[in-house]
Amino acid sequence: MLFATQLTRDGFEPVDRVRVYLDLSGSMEDVLAPLYAALAGCLDLVEPVIYGFSTGIAPLTHANLRSGLRPTTGGTEIDAVSAHLLASPARRALVVTDGWVGRIPADHLQRMRKRRVRLAAAISAGGDGTFAKDAGYPVFTLPALA
Repeated sequence: MLFATQLTRDGFEPVDRVRVYLDLSGSMEDVLAPLYAALAGCLDLVEPVIYGFSTGIAPLTHANLRSGLRPTTGGTEIDAVSAHLLASPARRALVVTDGWVGRIPADHLQRMRKRRVRLAAAISAGGDGTFAKDAGYPVFTLPALA
């Protein structure tokens, strides 16, 4: 207010990149290709490794995404994500899923809150974001992708 000048900035640079957990279960098969393409378009905003999940966690590099690699056990359990997140120093995460993942275990949720982990869920069209809503995390519904 006291000094008049024009600030210039060439682009947006996030403080830190977000950790992404991508549901690779069979129920996500029809939307994985467009999700991979969307993630490939914003790689500068996400951690260098994206974590695919089903009943376990599979690290995916950006090159893996571009090639379409889809390691999965077929099922889906959110506790694999919460345990993995808690075992890491990450404090921001996005879970991309159809939401049919069960509930975040109470002890995981308590520890996530204590660490002030910020989590958000991006739910595919027709999915269920209850697992995140019930835990107090924001839920965003994606448009139909398939």
